[in-house]
Amino acid sequence: MKKLLQYIPLTILLLISILSIFLAAMDYAVLHNTHYFGFALVLASLIAVLINAKLGRIVTLITLFLGTLNLVRFNTNYYITESFIFENQTFSFYVEFQIQIFSFCLLVIFLIINRKAVGRVLLEIFRVKDTPT
Repeated sequence: MKKLLQYIPLTILLLISILSIFLAAMDYAVLHNTHYFGFALVLASLIAVLINAKLGRIVTLITLFLGTLNLVRFNTNYYITESFIFENQTFSFYVEFQIQIFSFCLLVIFLIINRKAVGRVLLEIFRVKDTPT
C-alpha cells in the first residue's frame, strides 16, 4: 500500500492531462505550448517511474515544481495567484510571481507522501562536510 501511495500525484497528473487532451479534441478548450510541455513532462515522469522508482520521484518532483511556478500547465482550468512583496514609505520592493494552486496542492501531497526521502535529500544537501585545515 505504501508503494502505491507515492504514485498518487503522478496518477492525478496523468488523468488530468488525458482529460485536458480530450477536452481540446472535442473543441471545448484550447491548449498552449505550456500545456504540451507539461504533458511531455508527465510522460517523462511516467517513463522514469517505469525505469527506476527513485528517478521517477525526482522527475515528478521537478514536474510539479515547474507546474507550481506556472512554467508548465497540466489542465485547461487553472487558477493562478499573484503575490506582491514589501512596500515601504522610503522604497518599495516589488516581486511578482505566479503559483498554480492545483500544482501546488499536488506538490504538497507529493512532499508529504515522500517526506522521508525528501528529508534525507535535504540533510545530504545541507550537511557540513569536515574539511581538514
